Amino acid sequence: MHLYLIRHGETLPNRRREFQGTGNFPLTNIGLAQAEKIAAYFVDIDIHAIYVSPMDRAMQTAAPIVQLKQLSPVPVPQFHEVDCGRWEGVSFFDILENEGKLLRSWLTDGKTPSPGGESLGDVYRRVGPPLKEIVDRHRHSSDNVAIVAHGAVNRALICRLLGLSPDRAFCFEQENACISRFVLDEPFPPKLTMLNSTIHLGG
Repeated sequence: MHLYLIRHGETLPNRRREFQGTGNFPLTNIGLAQAEKIAAYFVDIDIHAIYVSPMDRAMQTAAPIVQLKQLSPVPVPQFHEVDCGRWEGVSFFDILENEGKLLRSWLTDGKTPSPGGESLGDVYRRVGPPLKEIVDRHRHSSDNVAIVAHGAVNRALICRLLGLSPDRAFCFEQENACISRFVLDEPFPPKLTMLNSTIHLGG
């Protein structure tokens, strides 16, 4: 089984370096173009199933792949982005300036929640059951499976697959429209064979 983790394309809060979290923002024109380029990457790769966060930006990113491969996307509610509480809509740099200590703790300690929101440990726990279900369904096959989700969610999934704690989530970069790939081949542990690749975007 090959498992592809895809982060959604650019949104306006991404461009502004703002926390968007549970805000249901659509892709920008750049983000829509990135989604088409992701689909182009998979032209010669069979995708047998695609699991998607129900948020608009993830669904829009998945749409060109779904159309290309004639698939029915499977929405996974637990793959929605981290709830950033009152940080949502605020720039990263403003939070760093005004609440730097708390921000640093949130980024490195899986038990620290954002104000009124979730910790990375919360995300780690909620993505665990659907990830296990997906892996159990496909791991004894040669299927290529895609998950289209978000920065914090993908980081939590990577930590889950590698057996790492959520404290390590932000050790892994996840840029807009990036692709990461795991190979799950019994009896070996999951192997991370590609991380945060954006070569398909060009330039």
